[in-house]
Parts: sequence; structure tokens; C-alpha cells
Amino acid sequence: MFLKLIAKLSLLAIFSSNLLFATILDQGQALETSGIALKDLKICHQNGWKNLSIFIEYQIEPNKEELDPKCLKNYVKNFLSQYKNSEDYWEIMNSTIVKWIAKDFPDTQAIKSTFLLKPDKIVPFTRYSTIYFDELDKKFIETFGYEKENFAICNETFKSINLSVSWEFKKPTSPKDYFDFQDLDAQITLFFKENPLCFSKWEYLKPKLEKQLLKKFKSIKKVDVNITLIN
Repeated sequence: MFLKLIAKLSLLAIFSSNLLFATILDQGQALETSGIALKDLKICHQNGWKNLSIFIEYQIEPNKEELDPKCLKNYVKNFLSQYKNSEDYWEIMNSTIVKWIAKDFPDTQAIKSTFLLKPDKIVPFTRYSTIYFDELDKKFIETFGYEKENFAICNETFKSINLSVSWEFKKPTSPKDYFDFQDLDAQITLFFKENPLCFSKWEYLKPKLEKQLLKKFKSIKKVDVNITLIN
């Protein structure tokens, strides 16, 4: 329920240090949803320094004391400094922090955490992991995505194309279900080598590609691949 009431997080959005949103319940009752943003953190993970931004939205149970944003920020920073598994996928790290917040702040009814990674020398495109947890609905939804600028040239228009990919993991998810997203990206690249990228045929190519990815990566529940022509 909570997830549907929050606008989709844009990778290009500019967040203030403390966020405040308004949501409307089915009963028409107004409910405050708050959040924090920690932008451009320098973190050494997966054998290199990364630029990580973290956006956490949360909903407190009715009639419970509001969570101090500064307290949550310090909690997140402490979590990052103590995180020992430096080879973990970002999805695992994000999933872990959501579980910790839910445990250590029991008045939190719902949490949405997004890890946004800027391009670097090893991976030259944007990646993001989003975890959504809802105590009332017993939901724990994990999604991952990435965006590649100037991915390819459209055979018809000779214009450059941006690629956007996101997927949701099946539940329950175990550590062995995660995979290097670059393996999925390699499958997409191979697909377009075998199926020339024509913008007019995208309605046909999109479901074909997504079906192949679901068949190849068994831990994915659904996947969404989109292309955008650059003017």
C-alpha cells in the first residue's frame, strides 16, 4: 500500500538533507512520510572507492513518536563504517540495512531504501538498488537497475540510444540468488548483436529480450528494459 502512494524515485532528482512527503490513505486520512538523504558518500567497497548516495523514506506507525532524522543519519553512517563484507553485492548491503532499521527502530511501519552509485572507472554507468519493506503488508521487495548512456546507435535513425534496465527479485531471496549485473548486461549486448536495434521494431524486441533474460536469470521475478533515442 505504502509503495503505491509514493512517487517513483528519479535518478536525476535533487534531494534535500531531510525529506518530507505527504501520502493519502484509502480512508482519506493524511499521513506523514519522512526521509533522509546522504549524498556523494565515498565508500571503499568491492575493491575500489565508490560514490554512493543513500535515500531512505520511512513511515512511522500512527500515534508513535517521530524518528529523529539526525539519529537515522548517524545510524546509517555507523552501519557503513562497520560493514565487514566488502565483497557483498550492493543489493545485499541495502537489504541488510533495511532489516537493521526495522529491527532497531520498531515504530517504523514501512521503509524504502535506495542506494545510488555513480559511474566509476570500473563500471562507467549509473546503478541503483531499491529495497521496500512494509511491516503491515509483510512485503519485502528488492529491485536493481542501471542506466547506460550512448549504449548503441539506432540502425534507422543513426541516433544514439540510452539503455535503462531494472528487475525485481523473486522471494524469498538467498545470497546465492544474487548475480553480477554485468552478466545480465552482457546478455543484453549479445541480444542486440543477434537482433539489430531498430527503433520501429522495439515493441517486438522488448518482450523477446525480457523473456530471454527471465529464462537465463532464474532468481528474477520480472524485468523491464527500455531504450530512449537521444535527440
